[in-house]
Amino acid sequence: MDSHHKSGFPSKEDLMSSNKISFIDAGKDYPSIAVDSERNAKKEMHYLADNIVEIFEWFEYVKAVKRAISLINGGLLNFESCTSDVNTLIPGLIAGILSSRSAVVKSTCLFISLLAQKLKSKITIIANIIDYLSKQTSNGTMIIAHSCQLTILEIVKNCPKSQILKNVFDLLRSKATINRKIVSDAILFILDNWPESIIENNSEKIKKALLKLLNDSNAETRLNAKSASKLLIEKYPNYKQELLENLNSKQREAILNAQIPKMPQDNEISEENDQDFQEIVFKNPRFSDTINESASNNSHSKKKSKLPQRRSKSMKFKLDNGKENEFLQKIEESRSNQDNNFIRSNIISIVHGLMNTITINEGEFTDRTLMLIYYLIQEYPKDFENSLGKLFQVFFGITGDNELVRSILTIITDSYDPNLLIDYCAAQLPSVFLLSYIAEIVGLQGDKFSNRESDLKLLKIAERQYKNHEAEAKKITLFIAENNKLLLKEFRNSCSEDFLFIIDEILCNDEEDVSIPDYNPEEDFEEWGENLFNLIKSLTDDEWQANRRQIYEKIVAAIEPVEIKETVFDLLFNIIDMKGIEEYDVFLCGLFTAPGFKRSVSSRKILLTIEDTMTPEEIINMLYEPLDGENKQFAAACINEISFLAVNYRDIIEDQSESITNKLIDYLSNNSIVIRKAAVLCIATLANEFGSNIMKIIRTLPTPKQKLIDSYIENKK
Repeated sequence: MDSHHKSGFPSKEDLMSSNKISFIDAGKDYPSIAVDSERNAKKEMHYLADNIVEIFEWFEYVKAVKRAISLINGGLLNFESCTSDVNTLIPGLIAGILSSRSAVVKSTCLFISLLAQKLKSKITIIANIIDYLSKQTSNGTMIIAHSCQLTILEIVKNCPKSQILKNVFDLLRSKATINRKIVSDAILFILDNWPESIIENNSEKIKKALLKLLNDSNAETRLNAKSASKLLIEKYPNYKQELLENLNSKQREAILNAQIPKMPQDNEISEENDQDFQEIVFKNPRFSDTINESASNNSHSKKKSKLPQRRSKSMKFKLDNGKENEFLQKIEESRSNQDNNFIRSNIISIVHGLMNTITINEGEFTDRTLMLIYYLIQEYPKDFENSLGKLFQVFFGITGDNELVRSILTIITDSYDPNLLIDYCAAQLPSVFLLSYIAEIVGLQGDKFSNRESDLKLLKIAERQYKNHEAEAKKITLFIAENNKLLLKEFRNSCSEDFLFIIDEILCNDEEDVSIPDYNPEEDFEEWGENLFNLIKSLTDDEWQANRRQIYEKIVAAIEPVEIKETVFDLLFNIIDMKGIEEYDVFLCGLFTAPGFKRSVSSRKILLTIEDTMTPEEIINMLYEPLDGENKQFAAACINEISFLAVNYRDIIEDQSESITNKLIDYLSNNSIVIRKAAVLCIATLANEFGSNIMKIIRTLPTPKQKLIDSYIENKK
């Protein structure tokens, strides 16, 4: 079994060792996704390019990076076009490196290490990544710092290029002790493994680097520099005198007596504690980002056997009553023996059994069960998803707040959609521990679709704990205000006087700045529309007037990408039905020119609502206004609307039919064919509906235009 602290929790050394192993053969623990054609390869690269980007939702980014690793395992880089396109991912990978989330950083580092191992020197701009990696090597979160250190050495190991050497040596200017230690580790590998031509072409840089490292403030860095110096003068004797003459006698003696370590050392990074890297794994109270995702590799603490594996027979493994100890022992032994096939093939029954043993016999097996959950949930998050509700019941109702539970919660936070976690939290009984966890996760979402039931439960939790935990309660209430201000206003009517104060403060501050969400074509429009409608319902009259135009503009912008236009028309109708038609001009063009406008029930209801507030003359003037504008489609649609009214609402048009005909005659020679056609059709419609007076006007036109209109009149008959 793994070594642990006396508390049963994995030590810092355990986690660093496990993390190191995962980088030696990066991506080996990820399943392969076969790429069997150039077409599929290009399709997958487009997906990666769209999702490994500089601005991202962390869980979508991690999903894309993990898929990239699986695709490489499945042969993506066998296609030359993909090999060259990898460079386009670099900006997104740099953003991933600089993230504050350990899940993002570690997956990015594994991907970069895998690229270095597969592409070697073919990846042309990988040297530029070293500088960004160095910014995170002394991060207070261990897994972030350690992953970036290991990745720099993977690049050194696999990409022997002068530019790599230069970028590594640039770290000598760093104030971070760990970066100079990385240089000392790297230079040992370079001198022992890189081509002689690169060493000789960069000999001056190497000697200067060694002289600087020999005088470094860190003892381990100096020790590595002595070993590297001895390696240099043994492999390249012509540099001996020049190097040693710049040192004092004590340094010269130390170099000549230095031991040269056996190389390579599996990319080993010095792990001796120093002032820059003494962070104890669970020092940070934020459920410790320090160990996120590290255990996805803890189950692989030994290299896999290269011997052919016998296909194991299907086994039925489940928890039997009274056999809890044997059940846990079997799983523990499987982890210890690296029997991943057993765990993988039985993961569903294992998860089910762990949920049952976690509270049995007054917690007799709780610690062991939690430890197994800690490891397995990182490797099999999908299989644990349906059990999150029960886990939360245990954490917030039985085990309470402890170091191991917080560490599992860290993994859960990094592995699942925050909206899902909030819904599970809302189902728990209120407690201080629950409040603190909710306060941590409410700020992690991108766009959150409001769940009224969950939000109401969160408000009740915040209200109950407000007196003793004001900051956390306020954070949760602010979160509700951003997503469902109407609910907050409703809750205000029934909450306690103490909590009323904080609600009023939030609502007062929010009056001045209303945030109107943009529609993202990748999200569900109906949910976006529901959120927007609820926001509008919560606005005061002053807020509505101040933001009305912007709201209509954002709805119009959503018309084009939405597949079913009727949903947009429904939203518009519901808004004007509730708020009135003021500033309808903002959406009128978008409405008239939208595909499906003529067949839409809701769009017709919108126009009827607008027209019901106007006199017939005002309606026609509204439709005349766009005729000379730049948008020809809009102008033609307005003329078509006159035709529609002439047929279906004669009373609006009849008294104005002659003036309308004379007006439209001017557009029979318009330079836009869509306007000319609409004008001809409308005049023909007016002639059919209102007879001789319209025909008299038509007979004043030149003969070609008369014949054109007559043909349309005949067709309409």
